[in-house]
Amino acid sequence: MFEGLWKELGEGFGKRWLLTVFGPALLFWGACLLVYVDMTGWVEALTWWEWRVPSVQTALVAGALAVVAFTAILLEQLTTPIARLFEGYWPWPWRWLARWLSSRRGQGLVKKQQRFSQLKAKELRAQATSKDRAEALRLDAELGRRPPDPALAMPTALGDVLRAAEDYPRRRYGLDPVVTWPRLYPSLGEALKGALAEARSNMDALLRVTTLSLIFAIGWGIGLGIARHILLLVWVVAGGLIVALLSYVGATQGAAMYGDLLRAAFDLHRFDLYQALHWPLPPSWKAEKPAPAGQAPTCGQALSQFLYRGLGVQDVVYDHPKDDEG
Repeated sequence: MFEGLWKELGEGFGKRWLLTVFGPALLFWGACLLVYVDMTGWVEALTWWEWRVPSVQTALVAGALAVVAFTAILLEQLTTPIARLFEGYWPWPWRWLARWLSSRRGQGLVKKQQRFSQLKAKELRAQATSKDRAEALRLDAELGRRPPDPALAMPTALGDVLRAAEDYPRRRYGLDPVVTWPRLYPSLGEALKGALAEARSNMDALLRVTTLSLIFAIGWGIGLGIARHILLLVWVVAGGLIVALLSYVGATQGAAMYGDLLRAAFDLHRFDLYQALHWPLPPSWKAEKPAPAGQAPTCGQALSQFLYRGLGVQDVVYDHPKDDEG
């Protein structure tokens, strides 16, 4: 009776949940168990286990799996807060640090933009060397993953990648993604929806691994320091921090993929949003391009303002498609 449902869960959501949520939690607690056993001694730990009756061993295994499952569920519920934390949206005690890091990264962004302009000018004058061209390509790729406005720089690399993607439809088409994305998403094709979900899921999974690795390194670092297991402390802290760094780099790459897909969604389907709302289509890109402050809003800006609070638009003539005759 339940075979079809179980198969669907196992092949779809269930499999993804096991890999991206339950898997990191299981690895975390498995690593904790290995460290604890190494502290107490392998012989003592195995002897203690062998002296437990089968019913107690079964209860311990079931309890351990319950702890792992609870950790996985907690991680899943904290997906958005974890992502925002790694983006650089930090709570009150650390906001000063976020502002300082954003300022430093913004200053670095200005220097890289200036350097890129210098290199492109050399290319136009046919004075660029192969080293200059390689540097220009590297800077072009990096700047494409960062917001063009240094004032929008985030405290972290992950934050910059996502901020650049979120700023793209606003800067390019005048569409505020905060209000337009929930309306645009239903019009996307299944292939694009699946690619977006997979990219976001991969990013979130790697951020979970980063979080658990940091907790593992810090928590066991303190515990092993108190117990004076210095050699084990070095291995545990170094291993945890290396895994955290590699996972964070992977999450940033996943965020770049997600950002590219988000840009593609607006590039390919923004007109579907206009049509679904019966708004007249922009006649040209000039009619979409955001107007400077103080000037009349262009099509995308007007639509965003209307969807946000119904402001900024005096009136609009809806474009209702005519029924085909005959």
